[in-house]
Amino acid sequence: MKTRLLFLTLFLCIIMKAQIYDNVLWVGPQCNPINNGIKIKTNIPFPANGFGGEMPTINIEGFAYGQQKSIGLNINWYVWQNEFYFASNASSYGGYAPTVKLAKENDKIVIFIDDKTYCINFRVKAFGATGIDPSSYQGWTYADEPISGTVTKTLEYKNAFGNVMMNGKLEAKEVKVTLTPTADFVFEEDYNIPKLEDIEKHIKAKKHLPEIASANEMEQEGVDVGSFQIKLLQKIEELTLYVIQLNKDVKQVREENKELKKTIESLKK
Repeated sequence: MKTRLLFLTLFLCIIMKAQIYDNVLWVGPQCNPINNGIKIKTNIPFPANGFGGEMPTINIEGFAYGQQKSIGLNINWYVWQNEFYFASNASSYGGYAPTVKLAKENDKIVIFIDDKTYCINFRVKAFGATGIDPSSYQGWTYADEPISGTVTKTLEYKNAFGNVMMNGKLEAKEVKVTLTPTADFVFEEDYNIPKLEDIEKHIKAKKHLPEIASANEMEQEGVDVGSFQIKLLQKIEELTLYVIQLNKDVKQVREENKELKKTIESLKK
């Protein structure tokens, strides 16, 4: 409780004394291949004692030509106990929502946009405390480099373009879930399909399919739609293999019956 009160007090103090910094960094159209991502090297120091420091809002606006999407990102962070505090997050008011990471590199904070979109340009503005040395918002640079910090954090999106939490009905004409890998490994030659006898035992003992959560687990933990769809696809593909084998067995039995009938008829003569 005391920690939260201290954090809130620091937050209010910084909000009351703040400065807007325009044109902190401008990145022109990058129409060359991006191999690693875009690393924005700020001059904001990582707190030497691991506490406090800046609590800025970084605004990034521009256009991602390769995706044909506008860029509108807000990024916030605060350092507490030598880590980026849980309240550090990102939000998007454009069509562009790449993975954004923070890191401590050379005792400065860097912003890493994990995206390799062709032809991207943007401008960076900042909203920070007036008590901080203005040089913290000067001399920013960018580079196509991998992240290499000792303290890192992947930011969560706190709006409709990232993680969404709701308690109600969600209605849409189309929902696309991107997830890899798929379940086509079932059709590989070395895949060991479960024996039906083992599945029967599992169902009798636990009342649900193997590798599928129980009804109680789903009620308690919810369902990851993407992973669940792939797991269901796996089961459908396994059923397909069972049916293919069953069809072969049925054909073999029919042929054996034909031969048996021929033998019986010949014996009657």
